[in-house]
Amino acid sequence: MLLRQIDRNYPQHSVSFYCFVFKTKIKSALKETQHAHIFN
Repeated sequence: MLLRQIDRNYPQHSVSFYCFVFKTKIKSALKETQHAHIFN
């Protein structure tokens, strides 16, 4: 439901936004590991 709303509000930037969210989720997940510094 949230993704649909984002698509409606920012149809031209949806791909970039999804990439941003994807990277943010990866970074937040890596912060919980011992190897997060490798990707910073």
